[in-house]
Amino acid sequence: MCRHGSNNVSLIARNVNLPIETVRYRVNLLRKPGIFGLSLYFRYSYLGLLRMMVLCEVSKPKVSLLAKAAEVPGYWRYISRAHGRYEGLFIQYAFPHAHAGHVSEIFEILKDRDVVRDYTIISTGDSIPSVPDFSRFDFEKSTWNSPWESWDDELQQALGQRVGLTAQGVRHHYVEHLYGRKIALGYLPTLLPFPIDLLDTYLFFLDFADANYMARFANTLPGRYLVRNYSKILGKNSLILTLTLTRADANKFFDLLYRLAQDRWLLDFSYSILDLRTYQTQTLTPEKFIEGVWSYDHAKTLQKLENLIAHPQ
Repeated sequence: MCRHGSNNVSLIARNVNLPIETVRYRVNLLRKPGIFGLSLYFRYSYLGLLRMMVLCEVSKPKVSLLAKAAEVPGYWRYISRAHGRYEGLFIQYAFPHAHAGHVSEIFEILKDRDVVRDYTIISTGDSIPSVPDFSRFDFEKSTWNSPWESWDDELQQALGQRVGLTAQGVRHHYVEHLYGRKIALGYLPTLLPFPIDLLDTYLFFLDFADANYMARFANTLPGRYLVRNYSKILGKNSLILTLTLTRADANKFFDLLYRLAQDRWLLDFSYSILDLRTYQTQTLTPEKFIEGVWSYDHAKTLQKLENLIAHPQ
């Protein structure tokens, strides 16, 4: 499924040596409770796009207006309400490098027009997904083994390596072409470890003492069922880490972070909680890539923003 997607049921059935109807039933069973999804992931940096996160503080009556305004420039990937460090909205863009500077201008206008109280823009490397390692799942008890017992040991043993690059999303008919250029790396399964009502999705901001500690920590993340993805903040020894945690797991993760701070690995950390009930996503649209250049009309964007602010629906 990570190579061919979930729609080619016959191909999956041949690979796992099961009847087609059995495979179709099991895939549909995973999809129904919303704990499983599959999306193509690729390297934004190879496409001339910069991954940018915008975290906004906004008054509650303006949340819907800001969500509409965030869509106006195009190139948005995810939008969600956020609680905690940034009480308001979380927005992620994959914006053309040549026009990335316009993003701050757009949000400065929204701030001047009192649509947002304040905002922070963070440029990151490509997101690195974590596919759950089922060696940590107890099939007899139908539950996950504790992720905490070995994490400290792995952190001490991890070798310092650079954080790599990766990410997600394009249309199916571009897939083989993107594979050939090593832009698309396969399908990324989204598998929640427990029903969504039992989980919170955290966005952690981790500031490390140096690049070595950051890399050693990052090397322990792949395969952990709690980890959805992580990325490096450009120009800093910092990671943004997305986790899905139960309340008990959240407390244990905070314990881990405080131990890392005591051991001088971490200089600081903070977090926001994403509200998955409000989560919106869209794929990258190849139609905007015209004659080798990503199209963007800043003047048209500003005009649309002004019209939206003046006449909110």
